[in-house]
Amino acid sequence: MMMYLLLQFALLAVAIAIVVRVWRASALDGVLCLIVPLYVLVPMIKHWKNPDHDIRFHVALLFAGAIGAVWMQYHFAQEILTEQTAARTALRSAPADQQAEALADQAFESDDDDNGTPTDTRRPQATIELGRKARALGGDAVASDTAPPQPAAPVSLEPAAAPREEARAAPLTLRQALALATFQRGTFDRSTIGFAIDVPEHFHLLSAGDARRIEASQGTPGDAREIAWVTQENMPLDSPGAWHVTVRWLSDGWVAANGEFDAWRLLQQAQTGAAAKRLAGSGGELIGFAVAPSYSGGIADWVEERLPQAATASVLDCHAVRLGRKGVVEFSVVGAAPGSQALCNANVSLLARSTRFEAGADYSPAAVDAPRASYTLAQLVAGVR
Repeated sequence: MMMYLLLQFALLAVAIAIVVRVWRASALDGVLCLIVPLYVLVPMIKHWKNPDHDIRFHVALLFAGAIGAVWMQYHFAQEILTEQTAARTALRSAPADQQAEALADQAFESDDDDNGTPTDTRRPQATIELGRKARALGGDAVASDTAPPQPAAPVSLEPAAAPREEARAAPLTLRQALALATFQRGTFDRSTIGFAIDVPEHFHLLSAGDARRIEASQGTPGDAREIAWVTQENMPLDSPGAWHVTVRWLSDGWVAANGEFDAWRLLQQAQTGAAAKRLAGSGGELIGFAVAPSYSGGIADWVEERLPQAATASVLDCHAVRLGRKGVVEFSVVGAAPGSQALCNANVSLLARSTRFEAGADYSPAAVDAPRASYTLAQLVAGVR
């Protein structure tokens, strides 16, 4: 695209030079060159080899540049058609993922509706931003979703497993999964659970369905507690070193919290106690805390340095949790590069502070009339039973 713009500027400069040289010989010819297509050939022949008004080389450059511009436009058109074809192919394989997302939302709603009253099944309210290839589709992608239903195909008595096996044999690539993703801004509302996340400026969010689709494209198993991904808007998820904040909901009940943490005691408990995997993480051996655990106002944050199994170098797992009446909202960055603990901790802490519970669902430090979790906040941080 940059080469095309430079070529356009070059053609404009050549055209101005032609008009200037012709105008010096005849003002009428200069005006006609501006308004009459191909009239430039007339003064070119009239002043052939005239050292003051000859424009034959200018005209040659003008025609060569025009041919180059037409070729570039054709090339761009072919690229767009290729991307649209790939995106439409990916869209045809998406129904299974969309069904999985719908089932996941139903599971969240059934877990959180403990009073037997009808739940609010509204989707999260947020400003949406389509993926890069989906934006290229424009109205075609929308039209494909809203097209009138086609006549039903004849009912077959053969087993319906073959199409599903074929779909599993050809999973989406990471590029296709990102093209189908819908990035959200503004407020991500999980009213069925009782909280909302005000997505900070310069961040955007992917829902659980999009996150699971990307995980499947990378061969990563799904996480039933995962409800969203949050990433910085200037960091493509397919770029080297890309990372994201995983948002999870731990619907285990009210968690008892201590006022202060003893980082050394927590580290000893984590290294010697019976492990209990509750938070997203890299696993392996806990070396220490790159950022010591702290707690204030229902929010705890810390950064672990871990050596995953069969790994030769340690990584960082950054965590922040916001306590609620019926559970915990977790924000985690898994496998961050060593030395990034300050930035990593700042991101998860910012998202925890940007989370707000609805009235009656917020955390109370005193015992409440709600199911109690089988662990305390200290056990959650140490990862022990």
